[in-house]
Parts: sequence; C-alpha cells; structure tokens
Amino acid sequence: MRIPKNSFLVPFFYVSCIISTWAQSNQKTYEAPNSNFKDIVLQTHKGSLRFGNIDADPNGLKEYTANYSSYLALVQFKREQQRSGWDAPYKTIDTNLPYYGSTTATANIPMDVIKFNAILTSIATEVVSEKGGRTYYKERYAGSIWKGNTVEQVKNYRAFVKENFNALKNWPKQIMKDGSEQAYYVTIDNVSEYDFENQGFVLLMGFDNIKDDNRRLSTFLKPIGNRRKKVQMKAFATQNRLSVGANNRFEYSSRNSYERNVDADHQLVFFPIAIEKANEVLKSGKIYIVRKIKLKDNFTFHVDSPLIELYTDRGLTKKIGQMDYNDLILYQ
Repeated sequence: MRIPKNSFLVPFFYVSCIISTWAQSNQKTYEAPNSNFKDIVLQTHKGSLRFGNIDADPNGLKEYTANYSSYLALVQFKREQQRSGWDAPYKTIDTNLPYYGSTTATANIPMDVIKFNAILTSIATEVVSEKGGRTYYKERYAGSIWKGNTVEQVKNYRAFVKENFNALKNWPKQIMKDGSEQAYYVTIDNVSEYDFENQGFVLLMGFDNIKDDNRRLSTFLKPIGNRRKKVQMKAFATQNRLSVGANNRFEYSSRNSYERNVDADHQLVFFPIAIEKANEVLKSGKIYIVRKIKLKDNFTFHVDSPLIELYTDRGLTKKIGQMDYNDLILYQ
C-alpha cells in the first residue's frame, strides 16, 4: 500500500455520553438490591459495556450521565471494601452519629466512624432511588444528607444503615467480578474531505473525541509511515479519560506494545477506503471508531485488542471497515 502524501485533517465530531431509547439487547442492567436504590442501566455493544460516544438523544443527557456516575460509584465502593475493617463501625450503628462533612475526629464521632459515614454518603447519594430519597434525604444537601432536624437526622441515618447496609454492601459484587470488565470505547470523527489521490480519510484517534461541540480546523499534515518507534505514554495517560461521571474516572494506561504506535503526539491515522464506499461515508459525514478496552477496578483502562472497527452510524450497525494498531499509517 502506498503511503499517503500530504493531506488535510478533516474536522472531527465530539459527542458526549447521552441517553436515548435503545434495543433491549443493547443495554446492561445492574439491578438494585431493594426499592431504596435505582437500577443502573448502561449501554452495550456486542454484549459489553459501551463508553465514550453513546447511541443517544440529547434530551436524556441528565438521566444517562447519572447512570454512569452510579456505575463509577459502585466501582469506588468496591475499592473501599478492600480496606480491612472499613465496615467495623456498622457494629456500633446504634450509637454512631451521622457524617456532617467534617474529616476531623471528635469526642462524639471517632475517625473510623467518619470514614465509614463518608463512604456511605458518597455511594448512597449516587444510587438512591426516588423512594429512598424521599424517605431519608434532604432535598438539598447542606452539611448532612439526612432529612429532618438534628435529632431526626440521627434517626434517619441509623434507620438507613440498618435497613440497607448489607444489601448495599453486596451490590458491587455484580461488577468487575475478577477486578476487570471488558468494554468498548467509541470515538467519532467528522469526515468531509476524501483524499482522491491516496483513496482514504485521515482520522483522529484520541480517546477524548466524544463530544459534538468541539470541532478542529483543517490542518496541513504529512504521513510518517505505517510504523514508528515505540514511545512511552506520558501526557496521553492524563489527557484521555472515560467521560462517565464528574468524580472518579478511568484513566488510560497502555499495557500492550501495539498501543504505543499511537501516542499524545501521533493520533492521526490514514484509513484507506475505496471511493465507492467513501461516498457512503461522506453521506453520513461521520466515522465511529470502536476499540475494545479493559476497565480495571483501580480506575485505569487499556486497549484490549489491536482491531479497530469503523462504522458510519451511531448504532454501530453499518460497518465500513477496520484497521489494526500494528499496521496504522500515522500522520504528524
């Protein structure tokens, strides 16, 4: 295959995680342990969780973002449970006082109880159902999440823990059973210019290309060959994160040698495609770039297969080709 000559970068499309209705087979539900919590429903591709660009309607952004935040909260809760003795204060719940936002131990609230309450507050606020919220929580959190005056807050806090703690504690067992989870990461690139001489498109491979409100001007580029020396991931690891919540996020951490063919400075690749198929792409105006990844319970992820699949629709039903990390034609 010829190495493309100088070309222009086509504008890319950046689409955030947003909700829509999707087929029953394209979602995964982490069922709530009781009615005080909500089911966590995430989108899937080929049976595995889908991150990045979601098959979505902007009208449901708030609801869908909440689902991914809830998933992250469960992952974090699972990590908290790895600390020995983290739940010891549960045995003294009848005398414990609730968490009021302070991280300083007092005569009334020792440090282990403060940490226990902080963990519960963090997970509970993310996964509580409307029913549970009405029962135990304030409408607005200020110092404490618990409903009522000072005495009622203590009562609601203790009641919540007694009724829900064991169920809540066991819920994270549904996720990352071996400490990891296979998923797919979808990014998107606008395509408006076809390279007739070399027959193909230039695509941007950065993990952060998932929002629809970020466009890049055409940039003059040149190819650097279909191979390059291996490089260390540096800024790439901190710049690219799974956008699935406002708090903890999974950060990219390369594991396989082929991943290092694309780094922070070399995210542009050439995708060869016949002009007949290219017309279909130009009608769509977009290429959806799909990579299999592995999420780890230490909040990192890496690419889990060198195969990169390319589609023209957000539902990922119209495949137009694929690339391989080991054979990418890179631009700079």
